[in-house]
Amino acid sequence: MDNIQKNVDNIITNKYFTAVLVAIVVIYHSAIGFKLPDFLVPIISHPIFTFIILILIAFVFAFNDNTEQPLKKSIFVAIIFLIPSLS
Repeated sequence: MDNIQKNVDNIITNKYFTAVLVAIVVIYHSAIGFKLPDFLVPIISHPIFTFIILILIAFVFAFNDNTEQPLKKSIFVAIIFLIPSLS
């Protein structure tokens, strides 16, 4: 059992595996293109809500001890969050 845990940890910590996994999730999510419920659209499009979400993203990555570069990751996620609102 210890050997299985060690192998899983090696796979999860592999940066190439996580990059491919993130790319697959992003492509899958963009292919689905789900529609939000009508009551959420005005809330999400409000600039204060966007600001709060971006602050939460920054805090999550800044205070996570396992991340090597919290600022770069929080900026990346914030950009991903803002791209749909710009179009």
